[in-house]
Amino acid sequence: MPEPWIEQFLQILNSGRIINNRMSDAIALKNDHLQGKVYKYRCVNDRSLQNLQEDTIWLASPDKYNDPFDCLFSVSDEDILPILRQTLNEELIRIYSPSAPELEPAHADRLLGEALEGIRKMRGATKICSFSAANNIILMWSHYANHHTGFCIEYDLEPLEPQHTMRKNLYPVIYDPNLYSLTPYMQDLCRTDRSAFAVNGLLFPVLYKYAGWSYEKEWRAIWFCDQICDDHAHAVPKASRVYLGAKIDAPAARQVYDICAARGIEVLKMKMELDRFRLEPEPYSAGR
Repeated sequence: MPEPWIEQFLQILNSGRIINNRMSDAIALKNDHLQGKVYKYRCVNDRSLQNLQEDTIWLASPDKYNDPFDCLFSVSDEDILPILRQTLNEELIRIYSPSAPELEPAHADRLLGEALEGIRKMRGATKICSFSAANNIILMWSHYANHHTGFCIEYDLEPLEPQHTMRKNLYPVIYDPNLYSLTPYMQDLCRTDRSAFAVNGLLFPVLYKYAGWSYEKEWRAIWFCDQICDDHAHAVPKASRVYLGAKIDAPAARQVYDICAARGIEVLKMKMELDRFRLEPEPYSAGR
């Protein structure tokens, strides 16, 4: 189960309506509970070193992620089509009454299919960069930092104003065993009376993720673009610290260290505890 404040955050988002989307309320609550630092695990390669050097992150669409279910959703056509057909018939009666033509069922099916296809295409226009709430997760070092031979960048959120894009666009990931159901959103969208339509509904599939990934403790920075576009770099504040992996080799460590030393970024190295499954940072100096 999500933390109580996250449940409240989701309730606020879900209560947003056309006349009051309540996004500012949700962002305010999130800012009150946003932890001071987030972490980005990296392999040592040209892109990660360039990001570190230039104070950028890489924004990618979820269809490039290692989880093929990321940002997908479920939807029940049979629960939506009757509402859509009723709405279309009401519209036909409003326009042509009293001699309204009979609605062809295939017409509603086609409209629903087109609407869902358009929503699914939004994956290509959604850009995400994932962070973690912790820098010592063993599996994260294994999966995203090349078996502990990479590094982990720390970003300090405390100095950032609430409206700073890095802080404002950062959201907690909700772990769940099931795909997020977009059926209620589509039902309300298809009604003649849209007063109950949750305007923030399309954000939810981007926040929900398979429960098996919960060890990542993920926060994700999310941008919705106006149209499908290429993945790209995005400016962020300078790293506050960098942590080297416990198994990083000397040449790679030197590459990371030299960038950080030139920019005044503290460098530490993760050390494997000898008596338990735990990583702890320790001071690092070039040549060690």
